Parts: sequence; C-alpha cells; structure tokens
Amino acid sequence: MKTTFLIPTLNRNGLVQRAVRSCLVALDHARADGEVIVLDSESDDGSWEGLQQEFGEEPRVVLRQNRRGLGPTKSWLDCAEGLTGDAVTFVWSDDYIAPDFLPQLLPPLERGAPVAIGHGAVRPAESEEPFEPDGRVSTMPARQIAAHYCTKSQPDGIHLPVSPTAALFRRDAFDAWFAEVEAISTADSLRAHFMWRRAIGPDLLLFLIALGRSPSVQVPFVHQPVAQFSAHNDSITVSTSSWHLTMGYWLARSAFLRKADRLDTLGEPGKTLGHAILQGDWLAIRAEAPVGDLRTKAAVRAAISAENAALRKMAKGRGGALAVASGMAQGSISRLRGKL
Repeated sequence: MKTTFLIPTLNRNGLVQRAVRSCLVALDHARADGEVIVLDSESDDGSWEGLQQEFGEEPRVVLRQNRRGLGPTKSWLDCAEGLTGDAVTFVWSDDYIAPDFLPQLLPPLERGAPVAIGHGAVRPAESEEPFEPDGRVSTMPARQIAAHYCTKSQPDGIHLPVSPTAALFRRDAFDAWFAEVEAISTADSLRAHFMWRRAIGPDLLLFLIALGRSPSVQVPFVHQPVAQFSAHNDSITVSTSSWHLTMGYWLARSAFLRKADRLDTLGEPGKTLGHAILQGDWLAIRAEAPVGDLRTKAAVRAAISAENAALRKMAKGRGGALAVASGMAQGSISRLRGKL
C-alpha cells in the first residue's frame, strides 16, 4: 500500500522541515512507497523558502501553497487534493512521527482495518529524544472504540488521541470524511466558528467516520509512541480554553451521532447519546461569548440548545434505552444547576 502524509502549515519554520524529514525517514525505514504533500498558507517566517531549499529536489515531496486566511480546515482539504496513497494521515507541522510508524500501523490496514491508532507522546516542541519501546498492542471492535471516543472514556487506561498524527487511515475511510467534513463544519454559525475557522472537531470526526464504516472490524491501538505531540504556547491545545475545546469536539460528536445509521453501530447507543446530551447542557450553562457571529451568551446558549434538541429528538424516537439515557442526563444537569 502506498502511504500519503499530509502536512498543512503556516509559520512553522524549522518545525515543518522536521515533520517532513520524519515522514521520509518512516518511508525509508519501512522501505515503503509513499508521498509527503506539504501545503503552505503563505508563511512569512521563511517556512516556504526553507521547504523549497531542503526538499525541492526530493521526488517524494510535493510542495504547494494556498492563499492565506482561508482557515485551517480549508487548508487541510486543500492539502489532501490529488493525494494518491492507499493509506493516509495528517502530520501537523509542529509534530513528527517515529521511524517505525509504518511497521506499527500499516499492516492492520492491509488486513482490512479502517484505521490503526497509536500513542502520541506529549513533549516540549524542541524534544527529539527517542521514544521508549513498548511492544503492547490492544485490539477492540471499531464500534467499541467509537463509543469510547463519544463518551470520552479510556478503555483499559488507553488515552485515545484525537490528532490523526498518531494514526493511519485507509483511503476509503479518509475519502468518506473528506466528502462530508466541509458541509458538517459549515452547517451553522456554531459549527463554522469552531470546526471550520478554528479546526476544533474535524480531526475527531475523521476517527469517528472511519470507525463507523466498519463497526465489527478489530482495530488496533499501539501502546508505543508513534508520534510526538509538541507542547508549546502556540499549539491549539495550550492556547485554547477548555470550554472552546470541549465545544468543538462536542459538535463533532453530535454531528456523528445525528446520523441514525452511525448511532446504531455503537455498542451502547443509549449511554453514548445520553452522555452527549448531558455535555451539551453543561456547555450551554457555561456558555462563553462572543462566538463568531453569536455576540451574546444568550445567542450561544440558543445555538447549543438547537444542536442538543436534535439529539433529544433521537432519544425520544428510539424508545426505552435512549429515553432513559436522556432522563439520566437531565437529572445530572439539574444537580449541576443547583451547584452553580
């Protein structure tokens, strides 16, 4: 299988070159066919010039630019245009992957898994220490992993990543995400702000859509670090408030669950839907403003409530288990209101 690594970037001079090098090392280490597509959004810190100088003559590296200001999620999609791999992932330009990334994650895709997932080690951006070896691999049905992603639970202590840099996706699963993500991320003002303009949630949606395509297939989780998640002040997880991160990822979960066929693939749909409803109510209570075009907390709460109403409708329309889950969520939120 040919592998495509996608690296969208803006003003990551030095770090983006490291990310590209790590992908080339991984291809060499596995003696694998592959390509690295880098999309620069008109960086003004020397990134583009540095990429051209180091990789301009490397046939496996495709260097492209798009217009600055289009937003991160649009740049992700622009980066993926014309990819030719059978296995695909994004490598964020401040992160990098391990030399044995492909031997760890590619074989399960060759056996039919829609995605293979590894551990991402959170370390300072300047860190380049070798990763600690760990030969453990856990496997679970895709539906079980999707349910854990939807409820934010950790199966057997496993911390499931939302960054695709620690995963590899089969091409058909990636294409399914590619076909839907723009419409989902721009459906209303709330989603457009978090998912389209700030790129909080489309990464999780990639995992959920991939897992939902083959719910019975066993999907591996590699305990050994296959990538570094670089911690620095400009990274989205460091620079973004907890409420905003939770909001974007809740919207991604809601978008996934609102398709009945996807909800039915989950092992515990009642619990999963109830958790989503509860989290939506919590987000509405703790609403922050302004959020894009929504200038007041009242407007933000109304938008969240509209999203959550669709989940409640699904709960009421599906009888006992989901109705009970919705009722449990309401009881929990009532207790939360009493504490605020």
